[in-house]
Amino acid sequence: MTTTPKHARGAGLLAAVIAAATLSGCVGGPAPAGPSDTPPPAPGTASATPTDSVAQESAKKAGIDLTELGDPIGSATIPAQGTDSAEDTLTVTLHQLKRVGPSVLGVYSFEVESSSTDAQTLRAYLGGLPWRPYLIDQVNLTKHAVLEGGTASARTDSDSVRFAPGQTHYAYAYFAGPPADVTAMDAIITEGAPPVTQVKLS
Repeated sequence: MTTTPKHARGAGLLAAVIAAATLSGCVGGPAPAGPSDTPPPAPGTASATPTDSVAQESAKKAGIDLTELGDPIGSATIPAQGTDSAEDTLTVTLHQLKRVGPSVLGVYSFEVESSSTDAQTLRAYLGGLPWRPYLIDQVNLTKHAVLEGGTASARTDSDSVRFAPGQTHYAYAYFAGPPADVTAMDAIITEGAPPVTQVKLS
């Protein structure tokens, strides 16, 4: 088994994410209030721009600039659900964990390997379950879930984009951040996958 903000439209929501995390403590709390179709921007570091339309669409929805996407930090491959073969797989890749005020931003991508050409949502590939990444602070032995509550999502909606095998779906998630002295965290990039251990917080 083995992104910098693009538009000013994300700034208000990002501020709300930070405010929510400040009020909530380090392991959870309310997600920001704001329009659900305006996701926070996702900073990153350098890469080529993919040409696949789903990659462009999903990155735009997530506020990710693909020209500034960092190299993969780690990945995990799990069985893909709802496809033609039990041998089909879903690979989840973590590109970045970055402190944003008291929050931590994760940037991810998903790719399916299958002989099928049918496009499905991420939820379908996960067997009808929503995508639930989380972080673990091994110093303080705490689990950091995605920020929740409010009217805006602190992570990419599992039903927001349909993608077919061979296409790349990009996503983001905001977590409550750990104490300032914590410099690395373990990342569970999707349920059922082994952790990507000791990922440095940029």
